[in-house]
Amino acid sequence: MPLHAEEGLAREDIDELELVSQIQASVECAHAAGPVVSTIRRLFDSLALLDPSLLTAGRWAFISFPASLVARSILETMATPGNTFFVPDYWTQGTHRPPEIVEEQRELLRRMENQRTSNAAILPHPIRTVHVTWGLLRLGNRFLLHRREDKTRPDVGAYVFPGGRLDLTDLAVEDRSAMALRELFNVDSTTAIQSQRRTLERELREELDLFPSEYVATHRRQLEPFHKVEGTRNNHAYTAYNIAIYSVKLTQTGELKVLDRVTHAPAEWAWFSTQELVAGKRPDGKRAFVDALLTLPSAELNDFLSSGIPDSSDNPPVYRKKGDAIELPSSVGEPILIGDAGRQKPVRLSLSQQAWELLMLLAWHARGLEMSISGGLFVFLGGGWIKLRNEELLETAQELVEQFQNADLRLVECDAFGHCRLSISAEHLYFEPKCFEYFWDVESEEKPIVLTLKKIDTKWGPLKERQISIRLSPLMIKAMPALEAGKEHGADPDTIRREFKRLLAPTEAMGLHQFIAKRYDTHEILVPNARVC
Repeated sequence: MPLHAEEGLAREDIDELELVSQIQASVECAHAAGPVVSTIRRLFDSLALLDPSLLTAGRWAFISFPASLVARSILETMATPGNTFFVPDYWTQGTHRPPEIVEEQRELLRRMENQRTSNAAILPHPIRTVHVTWGLLRLGNRFLLHRREDKTRPDVGAYVFPGGRLDLTDLAVEDRSAMALRELFNVDSTTAIQSQRRTLERELREELDLFPSEYVATHRRQLEPFHKVEGTRNNHAYTAYNIAIYSVKLTQTGELKVLDRVTHAPAEWAWFSTQELVAGKRPDGKRAFVDALLTLPSAELNDFLSSGIPDSSDNPPVYRKKGDAIELPSSVGEPILIGDAGRQKPVRLSLSQQAWELLMLLAWHARGLEMSISGGLFVFLGGGWIKLRNEELLETAQELVEQFQNADLRLVECDAFGHCRLSISAEHLYFEPKCFEYFWDVESEEKPIVLTLKKIDTKWGPLKERQISIRLSPLMIKAMPALEAGKEHGADPDTIRREFKRLLAPTEAMGLHQFIAKRYDTHEILVPNARVC
């Protein structure tokens, strides 16, 4: 091997033909010298040990002294019978292996694979194939995700969809042999495709204790093969993922079982909205590992999650249409408004203060708004469900149910296990304008309207405020002084209404039904002005 100085740039370079000649003169199998040198050259070249400019001219020189040490370490190990880089059982698999060894192996593989795949000019090949079946459980606008096996890695998403990778036990009995491994290494394996449902059934049974009689799984999409350096524990390499997506429709028994499972293991599960899945994380920092989905164009992904995956509940909300809209009051004694904007009718209920607070808490949760509720009295679930864990709360919920039933409304839904929700699609659930306040920031350059859903204090903790800034168009900036003064603004009323509806569309997500309403020949701002308040 050519030598290299420990300090400085002095080094030898040797012609490859000389290396071949030396091997031919020193070993019995002289005809193997050429292939041996070619193999070692490729090994050293793959480790970036040799100077590439000299290598193209057929000469070997090490890139540095440490590189020469690596090369000599490899050759000495290979040349010494019984010598190995690791102890004989180092790569043995099993749960008995010390965690520090598993982590060491993972880090070694991770670094090798990341470096191997880092050259953008060369298309790397996966060395691991995983066939995955996801069962998407959606309640309302929220999807249920399960915490991964690797739970202590802040650098990766900790939550995945229910389901998982194919196991040999998912194959038909006659296929469960080593012979299947080669076929399963193909990312488009027919055997794997035929086993998707068995994989999903096994995973849903293990993770959620669901039996096939408690749900119906429907194939929705086969994703394009996804490549990434990934893998649990030390099964970590540049991997080709073949992912099948199923929607899961639950029976009522299955839905309650899922909700109870999540209730009793809240650290293992998390609900993500469509927007949070697209963003990859929730406001509380919990991250979803859905990288394969994120390869889809944003509009396509939104459409797939919003429209392509139906609600998993077999017990849909009672109120699901635009004309079923409900606007909740800002205080006890105020009426509830029912119907679409401009066609609302008031309904008065005799609610206690505590019942009104619980009603607003249910609405906050249904809308996905933030709360700071303490005491362990509530478990917040998907689809607007909350589990009440206190007898007084259950009595308050029953008061709500009876008050709405007396008004011929089925807005509040509770079961015998303490699960409670507002039985209305979240997009049709609103808060009356007095729940909000706004101010027009005329001092800033963009002159936006800053809208705030005001905090509500309950006996269990605050329902947090939510604020959004809306940049106005030139037309609205011109009309705002007259609108705030309740005077004619000089613009066409229909144009004003359409423009406000367009600009203020994002405020619907926080529960604002109308910012302005037509009154006689002009418009009136319904939301209180923060400066006046």
